[in-house]
Amino acid sequence: MSRKKKAGNRARPQPRKPKPFGGGPPPPVQPPPPAQPLLPAQPSLFDAASSTPNVGRDPRRDRERAWELAHEALACGDRAHARRLALQALDLDPACTDAAVLLAALESRTDEEHVERLQAVIRAAENDLGPAFFRQNRGYFWGLFETRPYMRARGALAQKLEAMGRIDECIAQLEAMLELNPNDNQGMREPLLGHYLAEDRLEDARRLLDTYAEDAWAVHAFGEVLALFLEGDEAGAVLALAEAREANPHVEALLLGRSRMPRELPDSYMLGEASEAVFVREYLGRAWDAHPAAKAWLAAHRPGPDKRGRPDPPAKPDRDPSTRVPLTWRPRYQAIVDLTDAFCDQHLTFEYRDMCRKLAARLCRPGSPVETGKPESWAAGVVAAIGSANFLNDPGFEPYMTQEQVARGMGVGPSTLAAKLKAIRQRVDIVPFDPAWCLPSLLEHNPLVWMAEVNGFIMDLRDAPREVQELAFEQGVIPYIPGDPPEDR
Repeated sequence: MSRKKKAGNRARPQPRKPKPFGGGPPPPVQPPPPAQPLLPAQPSLFDAASSTPNVGRDPRRDRERAWELAHEALACGDRAHARRLALQALDLDPACTDAAVLLAALESRTDEEHVERLQAVIRAAENDLGPAFFRQNRGYFWGLFETRPYMRARGALAQKLEAMGRIDECIAQLEAMLELNPNDNQGMREPLLGHYLAEDRLEDARRLLDTYAEDAWAVHAFGEVLALFLEGDEAGAVLALAEAREANPHVEALLLGRSRMPRELPDSYMLGEASEAVFVREYLGRAWDAHPAAKAWLAAHRPGPDKRGRPDPPAKPDRDPSTRVPLTWRPRYQAIVDLTDAFCDQHLTFEYRDMCRKLAARLCRPGSPVETGKPESWAAGVVAAIGSANFLNDPGFEPYMTQEQVARGMGVGPSTLAAKLKAIRQRVDIVPFDPAWCLPSLLEHNPLVWMAEVNGFIMDLRDAPREVQELAFEQGVIPYIPGDPPEDR
């Protein structure tokens, strides 16, 4: 039987395109009309650069045509022709950031000149958008079409700084981009994690890992292993390594130099496959190489080959959530789970007890609000949060308790519970029937666990053919194959 995956934290079984620093060139489609910003952009610093009079021209059409030319230049394999196209784009729209970024790459004679030109392009784009636009839309960049050229320019600068070894400056760019776009459409968190770990910025790495804790990338899994080892939590690192191997068994050979990297990165990847492992090495290789003791530890924990000569990770041991809690936070964690354990043993079920332990472990990390306040208040909030994901306050479910009853059972007021529940939800995104926080006994009846896109159609995988279910199970999309007997799940 194939290894079982955790429900809800792996992606659907479809190829994925890697996300380069710059977010890639504009997609090969006709440009949509420029979106109206929530606040109007300021006049462009580029206005004086145009060599063509504006009389009788349509600025909207010029902007769209410049976008088309910039895309054509980015896709062009001839440097001279690409430069001509970029110049034409800037002649039509002096604020065409994509064209300016391309010209910086084509015309710069030194790395320093390239960086200076990119910085000038970024400053001009910032002025074009305006300070008020940044204040209003911070956190929503990339979702607004007019911000994408600017974000691509910052990505290009981060990539150049990394190539030049100016890592601190690269990190600053990546951090700023994540602040503008926490959804991280451009894939900034993976290289940022690698840099944090390589530079021994462990608090920053831990904060990033916690922020994107549900990330399905093996980059996150092997970054967690290295972070725990460097934090001195070897027991936690051993358990995390078992999970990382389950996520992708091909990574270790690349990290340890037992397999060679391809000359070029693949165009796409599949979770759990060798193609994904290449990107793990690309993003985390410098971090592992910077810590020889960690690599020696990883080599010493390498699993033996199976009968077919392929590495076969051992069965994942039962995880004590406390092993993922930093050592300095474990007293706080224990104070909370002692209360939730007693409450769940008396009023709820062992499934609620175990899920409350998992949530408490997620919360007991640097920067968490649970650092202050009474343990009873946070314990009540933890139970209420898990209950909200599993309809504890719905009389149609068993067990059933209202939030008022939970508060009274924990010895806190309803308003205190509500405040702690709000703080927990702000820290950890928990919604009803959230697969990541769903009780095992409710998985079978949880539609969010079983719905997936197959050949462009949304399908309930409980009704899918067996071969589709097996593929979804192998990719971690579903927790088990519905037709299997309970003892095999």
